[in-house]
Amino acid sequence: MTTPQKHRDPVWMEIERLETRLGQLEDLLLNTHGAAFESFSGWDDPIRESYLGHCAEFTAALRRQAAGLIEQAQQESRDAKAKG
Repeated sequence: MTTPQKHRDPVWMEIERLETRLGQLEDLLLNTHGAAFESFSGWDDPIRESYLGHCAEFTAALRRQAAGLIEQAQQESRDAKAKG
C-alpha cells in the first residue's frame, strides 16, 4: 500500500480529506456484508436501519464535499486561464 502524498494546496488538502472520509465510509459498509454480515444481521432492526441511515447521510455529505471541490477546482482553473 502506498502512502498518499501530503499537499499544502487547499484543494489537494480537501481531496486528501475526502479520500480519508471515503475510506471511513467503506469501512462502515464492509460491516454490513461478507464475513461481518452475521454480526450485522444480529442487530435489532432499528439499529440496522439507523446504521444504514447514517451511512446514507455520510454518503450525501461526501457528495456535497466532492461537488464543492469540483466547483473550487473549476474556479481555480478559470482564474488561472484569466491570468494567462
